[in-house]
Amino acid sequence: SNSNHSMQLPEMIRKYLDTSITQKLTLEKISKELNVSVSHIERVFKQRYNITPLNYFMKQKTKYACAF
Repeated sequence: SNSNHSMQLPEMIRKYLDTSITQKLTLEKISKELNVSVSHIERVFKQRYNITPLNYFMKQKTKYACAF
């Protein structure tokens, strides 16, 4: 069902962000993978995590960098 998909979308986006910390990732790539628009990605992600995908990605990158 469609409502189920929109519930899982933020988690899917987050997984992409988490697994792509060491590579160059764009929201365009994610939007192609998940077949949704970049603006939709930003909206659902921010609704769910209260942070933009980009800011989340930067935070994760910083954490990752600090781990080494």
